[in-house]
Amino acid sequence: MLKAVAFAFFPVPVCVALLAAGLALLVFTRRRILGTNLIAVGVGLLGLFSSPLFADWAISRLERQYPPLAVTGAAAPPARYVVVLAGKLKTGDGLPPTSRLGAAMLMRLTEGIRLHRVIEGSKLVLSGGNRQGETEAAAMAELAVLLGVAKADIITETQSLTTHEQAQQVKAIVGAGPVVLVTSASHMPRAMRLFRDAGMTAIAAPTAHNAGDRDYGVALIPSSRALDATSEAVYEALAFVKAKVLGRL
Repeated sequence: MLKAVAFAFFPVPVCVALLAAGLALLVFTRRRILGTNLIAVGVGLLGLFSSPLFADWAISRLERQYPPLAVTGAAAPPARYVVVLAGKLKTGDGLPPTSRLGAAMLMRLTEGIRLHRVIEGSKLVLSGGNRQGETEAAAMAELAVLLGVAKADIITETQSLTTHEQAQQVKAIVGAGPVVLVTSASHMPRAMRLFRDAGMTAIAAPTAHNAGDRDYGVALIPSSRALDATSEAVYEALAFVKAKVLGRL
């Protein structure tokens, strides 16, 4: 229920609802001024949400809270575990392992592998379940092995379905830490809060940054990538509110 309500506040559904309502008023009623205004607002908001300038502002407010973790062997953080939080897993027969992981999850995994190799003696903890079928952690583990990580250095957590559950399950496996926590930069503020509230000491290692992506194109021209970044910022804001409502933060 909460997911359905939250989805209604995403940029695209909001804009579509305004455009549909305005069109309906124009076609089926005499309230043409209101209908025209709703359509104008819908188009205006869609342009705003798709603007690279707005998207960069919205997503950077999340991503800049934790800087990237730059480490070398001589200055590695005091952590025995590198924890990688799963993202979206693609389904489909015949996909190579690199395509089965969503773009953000692939970046999380590769960053986790990089840090695992730098932090001598560390274990790579891959966290993420699934309601049905193969778990996200198992898919990450498969690719990690193909990329040269020893199976003995991989720990999978396959029961969690939310970030809150990931924090609880990871703590049950590795204890209070410290751990290096790898997830998308926009997701990191919420993840760090949930891991700390679970009683863990976490060192942030954000990746999959969106802010400052100059591939958006000309700054004033709407872009689908900018719209995705805005949607990600909205998602994190709604997820934070949901966690507050459920008493998880």
